[in-house]
Amino acid sequence: MKSTVGKMISSVVAFATGVTAGILIAPKSGKESRKWMAEHTEGARSWVEAKGHRFLDESEGRIRRISEGVKNLIPDLYEATEEIQFEEEHIDQDE
Repeated sequence: MKSTVGKMISSVVAFATGVTAGILIAPKSGKESRKWMAEHTEGARSWVEAKGHRFLDESEGRIRRISEGVKNLIPDLYEATEEIQFEEEHIDQDE
């Protein structure tokens, strides 16, 4: 999971660095550069959003599978103790 987050962060940083460098060396006017950025950042935003949703969905699936695995490993306490017979003399209420 750490590597996925790291890759996502690296991708966003690389994209931002590329955009910044492109703006600094671009021969276009400010108005043209802003228009270009508006057009292209929408695509990047959509990509990051899609990756984020996918990451969340996969994480929820992993959590659900782990939770189910733990539930399967731990016995149901009612079933595990239904054979135990308690009598009142064995139960000390002072403790």
